Amino acid sequence: MKMICRFPFTVSGFRFAVSVGAFLLMSAGSHAAANGSWAVLANVRRNSFNATATDCPFDKDFSYGASFALYDGAGYIEAGLNYAPDSSIDAVDEVWTPFARIVFVDQFVGAGIGIRGNYVVAADGAPGDDEWSDLLYELYVGLEIPFGSFVLGGGVYYTFDDWSDGFKDFEKDYLEYGVHVGFRF
Repeated sequence: MKMICRFPFTVSGFRFAVSVGAFLLMSAGSHAAANGSWAVLANVRRNSFNATATDCPFDKDFSYGASFALYDGAGYIEAGLNYAPDSSIDAVDEVWTPFARIVFVDQFVGAGIGIRGNYVVAADGAPGDDEWSDLLYELYVGLEIPFGSFVLGGGVYYTFDDWSDGFKDFEKDYLEYGVHVGFRF
């Protein structure tokens, strides 16, 4: 029987989770933790095939996710998990994507940088095993609009896996788009 929702608890996954946690703790600092506000966010993202990210398991697929964000005066730090239930790539059944990012916000415009990893679940009968992708980096530019305790945002993401030539083969088709809504408390 095939499990519909499964999350990988592997050594690589544990290392990734510890890395993300350490990244968030170092980035947040005691000032942000004492004076910031937290938010719970839900998001939808249109993922794209990207030749500059060699382990990209997407081709115009949607993923859905949830995250926590720590807001401070300069922006926010976010950590979450996206889930793509279907992939247009035949050998891929589903994709789990833990991520972390720092976003700086000025008025309504946000820009940031993040890390993510994809856990790719192979389709039944497809060659290969379920596996983690290499660590991927992403740049984000978007709008962040507060409505009292709520926040609405959306933006453009560019994902790559190598800082030295991540922009060498840039194409607008490699851009990904997302929207999110959240509640700050």
